[in-house]
Amino acid sequence: MSLSDPFDAAAAIELLASFPAGVEGVRAHEPFTVGVPFPPGRCTDAQTWAIAGTGGGRRQVQTRLLDRWRDGSVRWLLVDGTADLSGASRSVRLIVAESGTAAGPDAPIAITQAAAGVRVDTGAATFSLEPGSALPFADVVAGGVSVLEKGKTELVVMDDSGERCPAIVGSVSIEESGPRRAVVRMKGSIQRRGAELLQLDVRVHFFAGLPSVRLLVTLRNPKAATHPGGFWDLGDPGSVFVKDASLVLALAKPDGNAPAIRYSPEAGAPWEGCADALEIYQDSSGGKNWQSTNHVNKASVVPNTFCGYRLVADGQPRSGTRATPIVSIEAGPRRVAAVMPKFWQNFPSSIEAAGASLTIGLFPRQYSDVYEIQGGEQKTHECYLSFGADGITPEPLEWCRARPMWYPDPAWTHATGAIPLLADIDPDHSQLIRSAIEGPDTFEHKREVVDEYGWRHFGDVYGDHEGIRRTGPMPLVSHYNNQYDTVAGFLYQFFRTGDSRWGALASDLAAHVVDIDIYHTVQDRAAYNHGMFWHTYHYGDAGTSTHRTYPLADRGKTGGGGPSADHNYTTGLMLHYFLTGDEACRDTVLDSAQYVLDIDDGRQTVLRWLSGADTGAATASADGGAYQGPGRGPANSLNALVDGYRLSGDVRFQQKAERLIRRVVHPSENIDDHHLDEPERRWFYTMFLQSLGKYLHDKEERGELDAMHAYARESLLHYAVWMATHEYPYLEKPERLEFPTETWAAQEIRKSDAFYFAALYAEGEQRARFVERGQFFFRAAVDGLAQAATRTLARPVIILLSSGLLHSWFQQHPNGAAEARGQTYEPAARPGRFVMQKAQAKQRLVWLAATGAAAVVALAALFLVYR
Repeated sequence: MSLSDPFDAAAAIELLASFPAGVEGVRAHEPFTVGVPFPPGRCTDAQTWAIAGTGGGRRQVQTRLLDRWRDGSVRWLLVDGTADLSGASRSVRLIVAESGTAAGPDAPIAITQAAAGVRVDTGAATFSLEPGSALPFADVVAGGVSVLEKGKTELVVMDDSGERCPAIVGSVSIEESGPRRAVVRMKGSIQRRGAELLQLDVRVHFFAGLPSVRLLVTLRNPKAATHPGGFWDLGDPGSVFVKDASLVLALAKPDGNAPAIRYSPEAGAPWEGCADALEIYQDSSGGKNWQSTNHVNKASVVPNTFCGYRLVADGQPRSGTRATPIVSIEAGPRRVAAVMPKFWQNFPSSIEAAGASLTIGLFPRQYSDVYEIQGGEQKTHECYLSFGADGITPEPLEWCRARPMWYPDPAWTHATGAIPLLADIDPDHSQLIRSAIEGPDTFEHKREVVDEYGWRHFGDVYGDHEGIRRTGPMPLVSHYNNQYDTVAGFLYQFFRTGDSRWGALASDLAAHVVDIDIYHTVQDRAAYNHGMFWHTYHYGDAGTSTHRTYPLADRGKTGGGGPSADHNYTTGLMLHYFLTGDEACRDTVLDSAQYVLDIDDGRQTVLRWLSGADTGAATASADGGAYQGPGRGPANSLNALVDGYRLSGDVRFQQKAERLIRRVVHPSENIDDHHLDEPERRWFYTMFLQSLGKYLHDKEERGELDAMHAYARESLLHYAVWMATHEYPYLEKPERLEFPTETWAAQEIRKSDAFYFAALYAEGEQRARFVERGQFFFRAAVDGLAQAATRTLARPVIILLSSGLLHSWFQQHPNGAAEARGQTYEPAARPGRFVMQKAQAKQRLVWLAATGAAAVVALAALFLVYR
């Protein structure tokens, strides 16, 4: 987009669609959803919007507020519309709609809620969703007839003994309502002998004018893991074992019409037909490492039995590697079709047609093993269903096999400031990070090394850096989870460039994090509930611990806990919510902010009878929690609280953030007391300074230039002054490092960010010094990595994805500074040294013991006197 004034009220905002490589074809009126940022004051709630395509027509869009600026104007707006897409036309323009100039949907969605459930009329079909066992629909009417047979459309779940466990929907509610798209949420449970086995959470997306829906089915084990000794292996007593979980859709009696089965097993494969029965079953990824030890079960056995998928049509078998099938059953006026967009990636998967029934295997029974859903683990399966011709593509649901990534024009996104301090990046910086999507060491190629596929693994990043010093069998299986907020790094690059490869990595990882990396339980200790699990422990194999860090097989080498403040990354999920409107991402961010409150709340621990003081867990980074200075723990806690406050406005998050800042730093403290010159012990203090800079910027965006802003500002400047005198590139003194790897070069870029943040608040010679140091450490990072043969390993690339953006921002805004300095900091003594609950409880226990002993002595003396 090239706009002389990007904020001109008459300007159009270009929205672009980027398809995966190899996806072609024409699509008519395909629905899309995308988040659009705006600068302050540009967009208000009263405005209505439309899209204009290459054909000249204008169509109304549906909008929903996601985020506001401090003046109340819209910062992020979720836009739902439809677009005609082809190889030559893959964009639309978002414009202000003048009254009566834009066409709305021919049949806007009509949605009503009653005691019996929710009824949705899209204009092409009418859907009834009710509490009970009919899942997802009690009835679907399309073409004037009921499509599904009542009592036979359901979610079938069997436990590991083969016992059938009914799925019961307890509540049905409208989550989103609009003329173009609506979402209905269904909550319930999978029950075994009258008790809850799993929680059930279903979201159904409806589209105006379409008989097609998007279905997200989440199965969750809400129990706590037992994790004896701090080990989190498969086979834990808190796990639930399932043999089958399948969605069955049965057509109503075909009135003498023999059902016709049609299918296409892979993208680009021709459509075929069969007379009686079809089975397409994906047993493994179909890659060359399909038997990777990544897939071990609790017995350390890989249950995958063959490479790829098996297709049996009317008894005739054949095979392939990677399926993304679409299957349709049609009988007279009735039709149902289905597709799972990530079918082979989330193996095992299956889809079957027999007679008039279509069965979608979420956890299909054909797999040689049972499915272990660990305590606090969940899995969300996505599929699309259609009950008639939708007209978007010639064949049903072909458009759902590989949907495009939609995004606002990067030039517009940069100009709005809605993503703070986002800018184009230095060419040398760009070349380093592009190894993630180009060349021989892309993150997609890394997936193949350990076969990072399957329902539990797909979307995660393979931590190949952990295998460099491996002496045992290769490859070492290491999961990176969301360390250093990889989701945010991917999305910064996606918003910056519009390259869909970044967007696809971000979406896949966000889905994995929300399902697998979060501990979805409230039945464990507050220190763990709803926390985010770490990456696999350093230089070790994940083994049977999967994504939960500590395998029992390496007892003596590692162990000792689960989620903690050190690994609580939220910004990527918040950005993904802004881009897609995905409520699961928003919910996870808020849960993660609440996690900070809970882990620090002494009233939720067993020591509460001795002390109700804060535990210190939110700000612990090292030394068994005794170190409460600037580090990774408080950095991530502060960041999560800032993001949580932005999404919710819950003042508890802001208040806690301010208490943590005062606990961790002070504008006049003796920094040498923290021993920051010991990199192995304290390198992570720069992470806290990055979060402190974000906190300050967030305060300024809201106009809160108050005493707390002054305190944080002066603390940042105090540390920057110390750094300017003491900091040096780590690899200049390799003798001070246990392993002088490429990661130390990458971490220099955090120092650069800290200096640039400080420069925003400095003046004169001090500002010039901070800018010079920011430039110096940026070059130390980028140039140092460019010389390293290991520069394409996951960890250094991920660090550079989300750090170092300030360098380019300063190049483009050489006079950039905070809007105002706000209040002047009034020097004050640092509050008394923070005493953690554990230390306070110990002191009181000693006092109680001493008091009790004194009482015993006194009673004994009295006894001797009066005997």
